[in-house]
Amino acid sequence: MYLYQRIKHYSIPEPAKVYSGLQAPIILIYRKLTPEETAFLNKMIIAFKWHTDDIAHVEIDPHEIESYTSLWSNNAVKIVWLFDVHPESVGIFIQLPKYHLYRLSSFDMYYTDTLSKIDINKQLKLKVWQDLKDIKIN
Repeated sequence: MYLYQRIKHYSIPEPAKVYSGLQAPIILIYRKLTPEETAFLNKMIIAFKWHTDDIAHVEIDPHEIESYTSLWSNNAVKIVWLFDVHPESVGIFIQLPKYHLYRLSSFDMYYTDTLSKIDINKQLKLKVWQDLKDIKIN
């Protein structure tokens, strides 16, 4: 009991008020994007034939740790894509390898480098395409 009392406990805030109503099957989580990264992301969305109505864009501060469980607690979510955002910073406390589709209870999580790194590296573009081309909504 003494050890338990000495362990620090952390309360992770959840921005539920902002995201609780979203029902998007695709959630993209990233830090602030440059105009070039935004343009590249839009090209990728078109290439995957994803509809903009099916996507929730979440821009986070990489220095804050928040839980986004309200986002993926709904059954509509098919994939959460983290662009160089550590899973711990959004409340997922498991080690995820980059460029590997990882199945959680009811959705997939995908962890990659920043959009700018993917954009300049042909091998990374191909890897992302191979991993995500078959994800269809509906």
